[in-house]
Amino acid sequence: MLSRCTAVAFRRATQDRAIGWVNEGKLDQQTFDFDTPAYFSLDEVINYIMNINDLTVYYKDGKTYLAILPASNLIEYDENRLWERINFENSTGNSKHTGFGEKVSKYGGFNGEFDRFISRLESRKNDDRLDFIIKRGEENKTEELSNVIKQFLGFKEAGDISNVTVIDQSGISFDVLSVAVSLISRLMFNFMYYAKKVHTSQDIENPLLIVYEEAHNYIPKYNDVKYRAVKESIERIAKEGRKYGVSAMIVSQRPSEISETIFSQCNSFVVMRLTNPTDQNYIKKLIPDSVSSISENLSGLESREALILGSSIPMPTILRVNELAEHKKPKSTDVNFMDKWKENWNELNMIPDIVDEMIIPLAE
Repeated sequence: MLSRCTAVAFRRATQDRAIGWVNEGKLDQQTFDFDTPAYFSLDEVINYIMNINDLTVYYKDGKTYLAILPASNLIEYDENRLWERINFENSTGNSKHTGFGEKVSKYGGFNGEFDRFISRLESRKNDDRLDFIIKRGEENKTEELSNVIKQFLGFKEAGDISNVTVIDQSGISFDVLSVAVSLISRLMFNFMYYAKKVHTSQDIENPLLIVYEEAHNYIPKYNDVKYRAVKESIERIAKEGRKYGVSAMIVSQRPSEISETIFSQCNSFVVMRLTNPTDQNYIKKLIPDSVSSISENLSGLESREALILGSSIPMPTILRVNELAEHKKPKSTDVNFMDKWKENWNELNMIPDIVDEMIIPLAE
């Protein structure tokens, strides 16, 4: 019931926003569907769901009227009115309403069904952590989508081009992380899908590789409702993306916890040190019996060593990556706890600055 109502509301919201484009010849109505990226108002969607949740009507002279005061204003039922919040009168059962002079009845079959869902939806809308998606208080425009795509593809400004774009989501809480990853994945797949349609007689000029770091945090193998959307988005890239020029690299310290559907679509594997027996056994299943002995050393691999296997290499091989120059190394070295604990305990003068960094994003 919830999914049906939500789908109807969102579909109506996006399609209504497209009517102007259709009239202006900017959009072919036949090609517009639920997945087409288009601006819609989340406030209107919430209003619509709240209205059908509370909807009551009364019947007079063979017509259906919305049960709204004052009674002197006869407003016939029209679904297009439901995008603005309406305060409906309660159902009167078998009694007549003192103002309308008629019985007020529930209408539409959804009355009261969405109380909990509305509460959750409003909670998400008012969640500051989702401002980067919803932009609460600002008006999004579909025309801005080109700029978003350019940033993801590395085209920030004229002359500022990079073929690697890092989307840092390390500061996003886990319950929001899956939403963000799902939206980005779905958006980039749709973009590459339509790019293939536009360049029908040409090869894809800019194929994409989307790298999913710490993937076990949002595409686990166990089924959970909160991971459903992100798993479907990444699974679609893994299964269908290659023909549209978009592929995925799954990076995880716990390969045994990754969605098996996604894992089965991977053609090549780069395996670094694994100490967990479950993860080791998971990798051993990928190695041919003739060279299975090479997997016995997974827990003994040193820094910069990796086992390479799959279609990218003729046979499983352990390689050692050249060490980077000091100025090129990423700032990802683990803290040496023992050495630091042996030193004198320093006063943390930066505590106020650190706290400000923690709370300012929530206050803005």
